[in-house]
Amino acid sequence: MVRPARPRHVEVIDHLVERGRLPAIVFVFSRRGCDDAVRTCLEHGVALADPTAQRRVREIAAQHLAGTDAADRRALRYDEWVDGLVAGVAAHHAGMVPPFKEAVEDCFAAGLLGVVFATETLALGVNMPARSVVVEQLSRFRGDGFALLTPGEYTQLTGRAGRRGIDDVGHAYTLWNPYTSFHEAAHLVASGDFELESSFRPTFNMAVNLIATCRDRAQAVGLLERSFAQFRANGRVPEWADELDDAKAELARARRRLRQLGGSKQENRTAAAARRRVETCERRANALTGRIGLAEGGLARSFDAITALLEELGCVRGWSLTDSGEQLRSVFHDTDLLVVLALRSGLLDGRRPAEMAGLVSCLSYEHRSRTDPPPPRFPSTAVAEAAREIESLGVDLNVREERVGLVQTRLPEAAFFECAYAWATGAALEDILGTGERPAPRRHGRRPARSYGRGAPSEGSGDGAARGGLGLGSELTPGDFVRQIRNLADLLSQVAKVAQRRETRRSATAAMRAVDRGVVAVATRIAGAGPAGAGAADESAAVRPSRSTLTLTPATTSRGTPAHEGDS
Repeated sequence: MVRPARPRHVEVIDHLVERGRLPAIVFVFSRRGCDDAVRTCLEHGVALADPTAQRRVREIAAQHLAGTDAADRRALRYDEWVDGLVAGVAAHHAGMVPPFKEAVEDCFAAGLLGVVFATETLALGVNMPARSVVVEQLSRFRGDGFALLTPGEYTQLTGRAGRRGIDDVGHAYTLWNPYTSFHEAAHLVASGDFELESSFRPTFNMAVNLIATCRDRAQAVGLLERSFAQFRANGRVPEWADELDDAKAELARARRRLRQLGGSKQENRTAAAARRRVETCERRANALTGRIGLAEGGLARSFDAITALLEELGCVRGWSLTDSGEQLRSVFHDTDLLVVLALRSGLLDGRRPAEMAGLVSCLSYEHRSRTDPPPPRFPSTAVAEAAREIESLGVDLNVREERVGLVQTRLPEAAFFECAYAWATGAALEDILGTGERPAPRRHGRRPARSYGRGAPSEGSGDGAARGGLGLGSELTPGDFVRQIRNLADLLSQVAKVAQRRETRRSATAAMRAVDRGVVAVATRIAGAGPAGAGAADESAAVRPSRSTLTLTPATTSRGTPAHEGDS
């Protein structure tokens, strides 16, 4: 008896070509998987584009990368990426820089590509219909293990199959794998259970804007209670209560298992897995408790807790705003209150543009990798102390939030400081991410090149940047780096708008302009608006960061070792 095996990507392409079902999108739930799939196609000689299409994709790629220099293109592995486009195959995922993704979308929309290997982000907000969609597997990793796709997710992916006005029918494939039964697959395909959940919750910024625009608390609470989040919560309390009972029972079992292994201080892998299980169960139980609280008037209670905390911190006085509260109105970020507290404490005053970029990155960057980042380095003891003070503000805010029952603001994270500082001083992209030439795709001599012609039709974290990068840079993909810098530029523009001291506004504006360059500027242009339009351009005159030698010394925030004394 022959045991079934998951079809290889090259075999899937053969099948689609033979049946005239290209172009196709193949959904692969990891960045690394998408990149590896393209590389495998090149190694096996897949060629889905004719000479005319090859010339056009080169032109489109060059247009999207206009404005980048040779060093940036080398760091981005531009030539390797173009090799895939010329062959008619491409990857599309969040680890790619926006110009790469936009070029892939344009080439695919123009009918120049046969296959795109994409993560699920392509199914959200990107208009790229295809004749066929292939879902590599029906389960995906969700932080603490693999889980089956929901009916809504499956429909979102397969809904890309069939181009309006071109195809009479779209084709959706699911590849066999040993971890999903036919019964599960059939149930998923046939299900009509599409539930939309809301992640809405009051924020500090929202609270001060409600206070500024509503005549009193009753009007503000009335607006909150008419939200979709409250509507969805009201009818699901019994269901959530049952789930909470199950979650508490599972948490009790997980804690009992951890005690049997010797408790939380054990360092072996089994105990570590047990600790992670306890943490997962605690998060689930807390989330369900929060949902039930929301349904029982939780939005109003959250708003009251937020306004009380804002009054305690001097941002609100009665039903009016202080100067700090007015600042908070214009800060739109998940660390909104921390930004205002850092400004009020003077921690961003007197900073050179590169130092400003680095310190604000402590507020804009969120480390999501399961591995710990390398210890941060700072240009001086004074800057290291400022980073520690910003973190201390975060710790204090978390204590206050926990006391009044609010969701805690994420703590500042200095891991990206070194990259932000280096980029603001003019460092090259390849120096930050690290250079390392990857060998050219190996061609399998035993099989001929596939020349189908145009008319025949890893979060994983990707391969990561090459070795030898600067600090955290060696762990980032180019797309991750550009996204973090764009987030930083956006927050710098807000600091430049709300800071009370003119020198601080000018430094933030100069820092914003310093980081908005090269491939970041190209990505900003594609997005349609640059951070410089945030309203602080008048502060930038005569303040320009100089290209300087990057001198950073090891120092960590208060969770690590102290900075070296005497750093310059």
